[in-house]
Amino acid sequence: MKSIIMTAFLLVVIVCLALTASAEVPLLIDYQGSLTDSGGAPVDTIVDMTFYIYGTSGGNPELWSETQPGVEVIGGLFNVQLGSYTAFAGTVFDGNVRYLGVQVGGGPVGTPYIPIVSVAYSIRALYADTAAYALAAPGGGGNWTLSGSVLSTNDYWAVGRGGTGNLYYGDSIRTMVNLGVGSQTGLSGQNYYYATVGGGWRTKARHNFATVAGGDRNNAGGEHSSIGGGRANEIKTSAQRATIAGGNSNIAWGTSSFIGGGGANQTLANDAVVVGGWDNDAAGWRSFLGSGSWNRTEGDVSAVVGGQHNSSIGAASFVGCGIYDSATGQASVVAGGESNSAIGSRTV
Repeated sequence: MKSIIMTAFLLVVIVCLALTASAEVPLLIDYQGSLTDSGGAPVDTIVDMTFYIYGTSGGNPELWSETQPGVEVIGGLFNVQLGSYTAFAGTVFDGNVRYLGVQVGGGPVGTPYIPIVSVAYSIRALYADTAAYALAAPGGGGNWTLSGSVLSTNDYWAVGRGGTGNLYYGDSIRTMVNLGVGSQTGLSGQNYYYATVGGGWRTKARHNFATVAGGDRNNAGGEHSSIGGGRANEIKTSAQRATIAGGNSNIAWGTSSFIGGGGANQTLANDAVVVGGWDNDAAGWRSFLGSGSWNRTEGDVSAVVGGQHNSSIGAASFVGCGIYDSATGQASVVAGGESNSAIGSRTV
């Protein structure tokens, strides 16, 4: 007489990829067990086996069964794929505990029945394999349309991440996208629209077409402004079309201004640029500040490439690098060095 002992089971659930809205989804559960004789010694044999799935530990109701003929047992071990002969209905694994029974040949079904571990419950994923399920999902309410392979809302509704304390402001709230955590799109009391928060924590997109891709406490307040990431970066309401790519504690005040990264940098004028560095100010219209620290461009279309404590004060003035250099005159140039000053117009 033979007895059956289960040593490992429910290893893999395979949901076939070729799925249509009306097709039966083939499901297989990989199962491995151990077969011994009455003395406990492993056996080598070929035998029919029947497998049962029950709704309770007592064996009732029986929800599924199949017989697998000619199962090969080597050294006491066997492996089968449940569902190969009788397909599982999608309701067999519905979130309640199920139990497995195994019968060897014409013998009794082995007891106690074996509780099925959670891997098998991934069979419920068949409901998510098609976007059509979302049409009838709880909360759907007929608000979705499936066109080909695209699932769309039936109106200009907001799309957001639930359970995260996000805020949506404006009469045009339904045009917002907010996938952050503790984040905000729009501004209280304003009818702003098309604001987007792609992710991050406590990020804000507070104007029309403003975008924050992610990061930590970033705040895009200008119309058509954008912040890529980083931490505590801010685009002021006055800074339409301004961009901060990343970095830390950077502030854009000017329209169409740009900050690439770094920390505590500011664009104080329209069309001004700070590429990076630390605590740099681009205060001149269309001025350029490359990097370094504590540098400042004051003249329109002036530039400071890098260094420390350098300043381009005159219009169209230029400081290449160095420390404590200044180009005061119009179109004046200081290439580098220390404590140099170009005072007159067009001086070098």
